[in-house]
Amino acid sequence: MSRKQFVPLFYFGTLISSIGTFSFNLALIAFMLKNGFHLGQASLIIGLQRFVPVVITGIWGHHTDRWSAKITVAVAEAIAAATSVALIVIWSDGSTSYPLLAAACVIRSIVVSFQVGSRAKITKLLSDETYANNSRHAIWMNKATQGATLFGGLFAWVIIRYFDLETAIYFDAATFLLNGVIVTLLPNLESAEAAPVERVGWHQKFHELFKFNKRAAILDILLATSMIGTVAYMARLAGSDQSWAGLYMGSYGLAVWVAVFLERGVTSKLSTTPYWIVLGSCFLILGQLAGPSALTLAVFFIKDLSFWTIFHRISSHIQIDTPASRMGSVISARTSIMITILALGEILVGAWSSYVSISSESSVRAVFAIVIGGYLIANSSRKVALDDRPAL
Repeated sequence: MSRKQFVPLFYFGTLISSIGTFSFNLALIAFMLKNGFHLGQASLIIGLQRFVPVVITGIWGHHTDRWSAKITVAVAEAIAAATSVALIVIWSDGSTSYPLLAAACVIRSIVVSFQVGSRAKITKLLSDETYANNSRHAIWMNKATQGATLFGGLFAWVIIRYFDLETAIYFDAATFLLNGVIVTLLPNLESAEAAPVERVGWHQKFHELFKFNKRAAILDILLATSMIGTVAYMARLAGSDQSWAGLYMGSYGLAVWVAVFLERGVTSKLSTTPYWIVLGSCFLILGQLAGPSALTLAVFFIKDLSFWTIFHRISSHIQIDTPASRMGSVISARTSIMITILALGEILVGAWSSYVSISSESSVRAVFAIVIGGYLIANSSRKVALDDRPAL
């Protein structure tokens, strides 16, 4: 298979696999709540699914730069599909064991997490030396992973309303297997690298993330902080009808795709500053709206559109500034930091849901994002990058 044919197939397989994962996570929360579990228990599993793999890949994830990216992804997908059998057995049991359910979910997420750096390495090997081309591949990877929330949310909505958690598990396993098969058909891209990959210490990859683009790395951390507990926050907004969480997730995913088109034209002419202000303003409005509605969904979409515009810009800067030989390590470091923040956020949002009102939580998020926007305005620079990349 030629490289040209490989590009759309690679992103398609990644998209399919991501759709299954997002559908499962939303369905897991919804059916746990229906079966008497508390939001704090459900969000703890979601948080642990993100946090525990980060700890492990944070220590060993940089080794993926020395492995075949193709084989790493294929093997991870196959093992993840196999763990679905354990989930079926645990959930189908008359009295579901919470510790066993949590353990199975976490183990599967650990396996999947090892392929993150390999996927990023493949996108870098497919890119040339220009900002435009690197940006295109970085954004396509965002669409194939986070953009899958559009379809994942819709599938989750159908599953929650008409089916059961077993359906979500089977669907997720099928997407793992399909992507694994697709990856095995891909050509060997590692030969495109001119230089051998050096051994990198687990701590060095974090240093290199900030070394290649410090401003992008810092804004990345602040952006993740503003969006902590995304899934738990959706569940809070959905209230008693958790099918709305699927719609919020679909809106979240739609924003990924719309932001891509805007970033190619309109939004690329501006820095990220105004989008921070809009992000914060939307959080403020969401805190004042009562319950799920079409208006809440619209504001939620605008909020996510701002978020993804900023995220796409940061991803493009990191991709162009990072050498291919360090891409897996740098993305492993970036993912470790972001997911740690988001995972702890899932746990916190679920834990404080009984004590902190949705209005108060949204107000704190709003102030945080608006303050960052104000800081960027106060410290704006008119300096133009040599490659004419859009400003952060």
